[in-house]
Amino acid sequence: MNRIRRSRISLLTIYFLLLLAGLILLLVLVYLDVGSRWAIIYAVSYFAVLLLSLLYSVVVVIMRAVKLPWPDLRRRLLTFLVTYSSFVIINLIFTYFSHPSSVNLSRLLLRPIGIALGLSFFDLIFMRRKRPLSEDDR
Repeated sequence: MNRIRRSRISLLTIYFLLLLAGLILLLVLVYLDVGSRWAIIYAVSYFAVLLLSLLYSVVVVIMRAVKLPWPDLRRRLLTFLVTYSSFVIINLIFTYFSHPSSVNLSRLLLRPIGIALGLSFFDLIFMRRKRPLSEDDR
């Protein structure tokens, strides 16, 4: 059992390191202004992998949030609401004072949702299942 957990952690670490290496390669390709066919295929493929990773993360967070005990879920939802409303208010104030004629309501409301959800539920992606106690552990 312990061997499986170590393997899972190392696979996740390897995956994130590969994503980071791919990002660095993509940034070098963009910086050098490489416009070859293979560079474009690589960029599109990299963004597809990022999109699939994001989709996977959202599904994992939803599945684990459903399994949370109610007090923990309630605390996270309260954190989300407070963080979201704070970001909306701060964003509205900065936008109103810096560009009063161009208040874009969709930008004002959608960006804080992503930030607040990320701050409130990000750790659920990496949460581990607790092993049930056996008779020997009690």
